[in-house]
Amino acid sequence: MDIKKYSGCFHDGVVYNMQHKNNEIILSLESAELRPEWNKDKIKLSKERTITGYLHLQGVKSVSINTNIFPKRLKMIYDIGEIYDLEISEQSVVLVASWSNDAPKLPEETDVFIYKIEAEKIYWENVPTAYDALWDALDQKTD
Repeated sequence: MDIKKYSGCFHDGVVYNMQHKNNEIILSLESAELRPEWNKDKIKLSKERTITGYLHLQGVKSVSINTNIFPKRLKMIYDIGEIYDLEISEQSVVLVASWSNDAPKLPEETDVFIYKIEAEKIYWENVPTAYDALWDALDQKTD
Protein backbone atom coordinates (compact mmCIF):
# COMPACT_ATOMS: atom_id res chain seq x y z
CA MET A 1 0.00 0.00 0.00
CA ASP A 2 1.36 3.41 -0.95
CA ILE A 3 0.39 5.49 2.09
CA LYS A 4 1.78 8.64 0.45
CA LYS A 5 -1.33 8.77 -1.75
CA TYR A 6 -3.54 8.91 1.35
CA SER A 7 -1.57 11.28 3.58
CA GLY A 8 -4.19 14.02 3.10
CA CYS A 9 -6.78 11.74 4.71
CA PHE A 10 -4.94 12.03 8.01
CA HIS A 11 -5.95 15.70 8.46
CA ASP A 12 -8.17 15.59 11.58
CA GLY A 13 -6.79 12.14 12.36
CA VAL A 14 -5.10 10.95 15.55
CA VAL A 15 -1.62 10.10 16.81
CA TYR A 16 -2.06 7.41 19.45
CA ASN A 17 1.59 6.67 20.15
CA MET A 18 5.21 7.36 19.25
CA GLN A 19 7.88 4.76 19.83
CA HIS A 20 11.50 5.72 19.25
CA LYS A 21 14.14 3.07 19.80
CA ASN A 22 17.67 3.34 18.44
CA ASN A 23 17.26 4.55 14.86
CA GLU A 24 13.64 3.47 14.36
CA ILE A 25 10.45 5.43 15.01
CA ILE A 26 6.97 3.95 14.86
CA LEU A 27 3.98 6.29 14.78
CA SER A 28 0.58 4.79 15.64
CA LEU A 29 -1.91 6.71 13.50
CA GLU A 30 -5.56 6.80 12.52
CA SER A 31 -6.90 8.87 9.64
CA ALA A 32 -10.12 10.81 9.51
CA GLU A 33 -13.11 8.88 8.16
CA LEU A 34 -12.76 8.08 4.46
CA ARG A 35 -15.54 8.45 1.97
CA PRO A 36 -15.91 5.32 -0.17
CA GLU A 37 -14.89 7.18 -3.34
CA TRP A 38 -11.56 8.16 -1.74
CA ASN A 39 -10.56 4.53 -1.18
CA LYS A 40 -9.50 3.88 -4.76
CA ASP A 41 -7.10 1.06 -3.77
CA LYS A 42 -9.74 -0.75 -1.68
CA ILE A 43 -7.64 -0.46 1.48
CA LYS A 44 -9.02 -2.52 4.34
CA LEU A 45 -10.42 0.10 6.72
CA SER A 46 -11.29 0.02 10.40
CA LYS A 47 -14.91 -0.37 11.38
CA GLU A 48 -14.93 3.42 11.81
CA ARG A 49 -13.97 3.66 8.09
CA THR A 50 -10.49 5.00 8.85
CA ILE A 51 -6.98 4.03 7.79
CA THR A 52 -5.39 2.66 10.94
CA GLY A 53 -1.92 1.31 11.62
CA TYR A 54 1.74 2.05 12.08
CA LEU A 55 4.05 4.32 10.11
CA HIS A 56 7.55 2.83 10.36
CA LEU A 57 10.61 5.04 9.91
CA GLN A 58 13.83 3.02 9.80
CA GLY A 59 17.36 4.35 9.69
CA VAL A 60 16.34 7.70 11.18
CA LYS A 61 18.83 10.36 10.13
CA SER A 62 17.38 13.44 11.83
CA VAL A 63 14.42 14.69 13.82
CA SER A 64 13.43 18.34 14.11
CA ILE A 65 10.61 19.98 15.99
CA ASN A 66 9.58 23.44 14.82
CA THR A 67 12.81 23.59 12.74
CA ASN A 68 15.01 22.87 15.79
CA ILE A 69 17.08 19.68 15.69
CA PHE A 70 15.83 17.32 18.39
CA PRO A 71 18.72 15.16 19.63
CA LYS A 72 16.68 13.04 22.07
CA ARG A 73 14.22 10.19 21.67
CA LEU A 74 10.68 11.11 20.71
CA LYS A 75 8.08 9.95 23.21
CA MET A 76 4.48 10.57 24.10
CA ILE A 77 4.14 13.14 26.85
CA TYR A 78 0.42 13.66 26.32
CA ASP A 79 -2.35 11.11 25.84
CA ILE A 80 -3.23 11.84 22.25
CA GLY A 81 -2.31 13.97 19.27
CA GLU A 82 -4.57 15.65 16.74
CA ILE A 83 -3.15 15.65 13.22
CA TYR A 84 -3.39 18.88 11.24
CA ASP A 85 -1.17 17.75 8.39
CA LEU A 86 0.82 14.68 7.38
CA GLU A 87 3.22 14.70 4.44
CA ILE A 88 5.07 11.54 3.50
CA SER A 89 7.81 11.30 0.89
CA GLU A 90 10.35 8.59 0.10
CA GLN A 91 12.71 9.61 2.93
CA SER A 92 10.92 12.12 5.12
CA VAL A 93 7.75 12.65 7.09
CA VAL A 94 6.31 15.99 8.18
CA LEU A 95 3.73 15.72 10.94
CA VAL A 96 1.86 18.79 12.18
CA ALA A 97 0.02 18.02 15.42
CA SER A 98 -1.20 19.37 18.72
CA TRP A 99 -1.35 17.28 21.87
CA SER A 100 -3.84 16.89 24.71
CA ASN A 101 -4.56 14.88 27.84
CA ASP A 102 -7.80 13.09 28.55
CA ALA A 103 -9.62 12.83 31.88
CA PRO A 104 -8.93 11.99 34.65
CA LYS A 105 -5.68 13.86 34.03
CA LEU A 106 -5.86 17.62 34.15
CA PRO A 107 -7.11 18.61 30.70
CA GLU A 108 -4.35 20.35 28.83
CA GLU A 109 -3.82 21.18 25.19
CA THR A 110 -0.59 22.25 23.54
CA ASP A 111 0.33 24.55 20.72
CA VAL A 112 0.84 23.07 17.28
CA PHE A 113 4.18 21.36 16.67
CA ILE A 114 5.82 20.59 13.34
CA TYR A 115 7.87 17.39 13.32
CA LYS A 116 10.19 16.61 10.43
CA ILE A 117 11.78 13.18 10.43
CA GLU A 118 14.25 12.02 7.81
CA ALA A 119 14.82 8.29 7.46
CA GLU A 120 16.31 5.77 5.07
CA LYS A 121 13.12 3.73 4.79
CA ILE A 122 9.48 4.63 5.43
CA TYR A 123 6.60 2.19 5.15
CA TRP A 124 3.04 1.69 6.36
CA GLU A 125 1.73 -1.32 8.27
CA ASN A 126 -2.04 -1.37 7.86
CA VAL A 127 -3.80 -2.69 11.00
CA PRO A 128 -7.53 -1.97 10.60
CA THR A 129 -8.43 -3.53 13.97
CA ALA A 130 -5.76 -1.70 16.01
CA TYR A 131 -8.21 0.58 17.84
CA ASP A 132 -11.49 -1.35 17.59
CA ALA A 133 -11.44 -2.06 21.35
CA LEU A 134 -11.06 1.67 22.04
CA TRP A 135 -13.98 2.53 19.79
CA ASP A 136 -16.09 -0.27 21.31
CA ALA A 137 -15.40 1.10 24.81
CA LEU A 138 -16.38 4.61 23.72
CA ASP A 139 -19.57 3.30 22.11
CA GLN A 140 -20.52 1.50 25.36
CA LYS A 141 -20.08 4.71 27.36
CA THR A 142 -22.54 6.54 25.11
CA ASP A 143 -25.20 3.79 25.18
